Amino acid sequence: MSSQQSAKHLTLRELFTAAEHQSRELVTHLDLNFLPKVEALAKLVRTGKHGDDRAKVADTTVRNHAAQIIESEKYTAQLYAQLEEYVRAIDQSVDQILESGDA
Repeated sequence: MSSQQSAKHLTLRELFTAAEHQSRELVTHLDLNFLPKVEALAKLVRTGKHGDDRAKVADTTVRNHAAQIIESEKYTAQLYAQLEEYVRAIDQSVDQILESGDA
């Protein structure tokens, strides 16, 4: 099922399947891509216990790490927006079923 496929044209079962797939993709991206980048930047800029710098880090290095995080966050936002679209479509479908009495 294509992630480009509109949620409006999917059956309720397809919506649940798509939402599950999208949530797994989001969690995987966060665990394997986004969070490690954030942790790497935090480690890079962290100072020692006594406030001394472990090693001087160039501004460009920090900017490059931050740029990677920003790009990763953009992808995270895309994944989340698609998941949100599926969840809203599920909510609407369930509401329609409940209103019509077709269970």
